[in-house]
Amino acid sequence: PGFQGYLVGHEDYRSEYYQALAEVVAALGKVDSLRPALTVGRLDHYSDSHAFADAFFQEGGPPPVFQHEHYVFRGDVPAAGAALQRKLSALVSGYDQVAAHLKGRWGRWHAVVQVQSEVRGTKIYYRKPSAAEISVQVGLALTRGAAGIVYFLYSSGIEQVRDDRGQVVQTRFYEGLVDRDGAPTATYAAVQELNRQLQVLSPLLAGLYFHRGFGAGALVDNDLLSSVDEDLEFGLFGDKVQQTHLLVVNRRTWEPPRPAGPAAVLVVEDGAVAVELAAGGFRLLVVASDADRGP
Repeated sequence: PGFQGYLVGHEDYRSEYYQALAEVVAALGKVDSLRPALTVGRLDHYSDSHAFADAFFQEGGPPPVFQHEHYVFRGDVPAAGAALQRKLSALVSGYDQVAAHLKGRWGRWHAVVQVQSEVRGTKIYYRKPSAAEISVQVGLALTRGAAGIVYFLYSSGIEQVRDDRGQVVQTRFYEGLVDRDGAPTATYAAVQELNRQLQVLSPLLAGLYFHRGFGAGALVDNDLLSSVDEDLEFGLFGDKVQQTHLLVVNRRTWEPPRPAGPAAVLVVEDGAVAVELAAGGFRLLVVASDADRGP
């Protein structure tokens, strides 16, 4: 029952691989009508991303799933400020590329979210993201139409990297959602809480059509927004004709958390509403018509 699909590639970026990928995806579509083909990589690392998309996203079977991996929290990335925002901009730019490649194609995509840390020797290669930084990765992916979230985690422990002669040249220390003894870390608790939010949100998003995602620098013509704060990202959803749902993400991950308020009707003042978001948090807003509200 837990078998999700067929992993048919991992970081196979060379164009020589695409024809074989196309043949495997086509064969799987013929023999299994229930489970999709999946592959993992970072889209802008493919030597020809459009040729890759043509090979992978084939009709005739379950929609193939591309799992996009991009980890931005390196050891030198600060926990606040403009440098962090530039990294988040790079992350969402990659999400934009995935959404653009999927437009008009038969398929879905998942975001592989960084939750791990890695120390190589004495240098921090990846630092552990905070709870707000994990949340903002998820929220940004959802604004670009992600159909699933995957938490990337190493098996926590120590790896010795050896050269061709078998000599240890580097020792690497990994920590994922649990420590080396299997005990939950603070990250584990953060992901549990995030999953509780997603369990509520997922049934709502699953029935909606994704229109587009955008940030402060690219306000698009729509019926739900008249202005955009520079630290927010948005995703527009609805049916295939009308936009009725707005997903809002707070990119500021270093602000003290603020209460998000109950899931209730928001008060409109001068044609606008005020929505409070936690640091790195996100919220789905539904625009109801007068007819929806009833007497």
